[in-house]
Amino acid sequence: FAQAIAAQKRRIDEAARDADNLERARAQIATASAALAKNDAAAAMAAAERAIGFAPNDADSKALYAKAAGAKATADALAREQGRRQDAETSAAKLLAEAQAAQAEMNRQLEVYTKAKTEAEALTRSLSDRQLDDKKELFAKMREARRAREALVRAWAACEGAAQNVLATLAPYATDLAKLPPSYLAGRAILAELYHHRLLEAKRQRSPPDIEAYRNLLRRVDDGTYASELADKAKLTVTGIAGATIMARRLVESDADTHLVPTGEPLPIVPGTEMELAAGTWQITAADTIISVVLSSEKPTALAWPQTLRSIPGLALRYVPANPKVAGSKPFMLGVTEITVGQYVAFLKEPENFSAIKKMYKEVVGSRERAEAIQYPHVPTTGSGAPAVQLVKKAGDESELVDIRPLGSADEPACLITRADAEDFCAWLSKKQGFKVRLPLKAEWQFAANGGDSARVFPWGDHFDGNFAVSSAREQRTEAAKVKSVPIDCGPFGHYDLGGNLREWLGDRNSPKERGAAGSHGSLIAGGSWSDDTEQWFKTTYIESVEPGVRHPAIGFRVLVELP
Repeated sequence: FAQAIAAQKRRIDEAARDADNLERARAQIATASAALAKNDAAAAMAAAERAIGFAPNDADSKALYAKAAGAKATADALAREQGRRQDAETSAAKLLAEAQAAQAEMNRQLEVYTKAKTEAEALTRSLSDRQLDDKKELFAKMREARRAREALVRAWAACEGAAQNVLATLAPYATDLAKLPPSYLAGRAILAELYHHRLLEAKRQRSPPDIEAYRNLLRRVDDGTYASELADKAKLTVTGIAGATIMARRLVESDADTHLVPTGEPLPIVPGTEMELAAGTWQITAADTIISVVLSSEKPTALAWPQTLRSIPGLALRYVPANPKVAGSKPFMLGVTEITVGQYVAFLKEPENFSAIKKMYKEVVGSRERAEAIQYPHVPTTGSGAPAVQLVKKAGDESELVDIRPLGSADEPACLITRADAEDFCAWLSKKQGFKVRLPLKAEWQFAANGGDSARVFPWGDHFDGNFAVSSAREQRTEAAKVKSVPIDCGPFGHYDLGGNLREWLGDRNSPKERGAAGSHGSLIAGGSWSDDTEQWFKTTYIESVEPGVRHPAIGFRVLVELP
């Protein structure tokens, strides 16, 4: 009986302990559940282990233990993954620093290369007629440019490689576009800038394969910054004009002969409204004003239409806008053609000039020298000394002149004129019209010829043909042709014969120390002529230096009118 009582007591004690342990297990289960709710897998696992310790056979404790163990395993895996990501981001940060350093070096070398290349080109022109020993500075500058170019290429490759490695390193963690790692975004931005610059260079070089290649590369890494560039769209706003019809047409290479021609239906331009057009070269017209602009997707273009245009009776002028790439540049009017014989004869017949010519003619009549062999003021004169215009004598009195007339067509460009003659013509027009008329400067002439468009190697486009200008490239010529004889030879603002017919006096004066022209003879001329037979003379950038007093059958001029 005593043994039975003792056994019963043990069972009661065991039941009490089990109940107490179960209560403790329930408390740990509650603690573990709360920890799981807070995503604290370690605390939940510790509580679940204590619950199992209190009640090894309790189903709830077992279930919670399994749940906590799963959460702990997930948390451990996440921690390991976070460690790997941290290691990846650390590596990516180092690679990004390398890319940024290479990018800075690339920009530095680009600046050095651009400067050295520009100086080498200037030296090439200025030292073209020198001996090799006199060209040491040129060769040194060429070496400097070549070294900078090589360093630039190396830096570009290093920058691209490091930035690509940044993206590759962080690729596993770049699946959520809303949570891209900062280093990944920075690396992608560097690549986008690299490919964008290369895309612009490919466009300048007009290389379709490179354009397509870099456009595809840019498309892969762009975050929307270069959306317009990828869509090849540009924005244009025309201001400063009201009540006029403005039309725009795209300029493309002609299928027939490759020179730039307007194509497609004219698009109306609404003044003051930003319009989206395809990137490229466009011809904007209103009445008799023609302006060609190169629209780039890189930045919007604002075109201020001229408020005030000046005119000269009997002399066609067309507007040339300010060069947006040159600070302080101003718009101007430029002669549509070179000054013609007829226009120049009107200058010779101006009372003051004609009186001086008549006086000199009368003084030499009867002398041993032929009156026709005298250099009269401002009169075009051939190499033999004969006037290039007709001096009309009074009937019955050969000592008196009564008129001056063109020898040939009045529409031929005036030549055999010195720079001083051309400047005096401009001064005469200035006094007569009441506003400034002068010779164009080199920068003004070149902008009128190409509009700042790299595609206009020649005034009409990038391809030369002897039929595109009055020249001897197709067949040998002996003289100039009438102005506007070859309509293809037309610049971006509607000016003719900028490529050929006659070379033209410029307003610049160079000194023996100045570099940038072929020789240093004091005066500059631009454009090709009827006597030239190779394409280099017809390029919009070619400038030559001559003596200001030379009279040449291939040199004439056109006038520039300043605007208020």
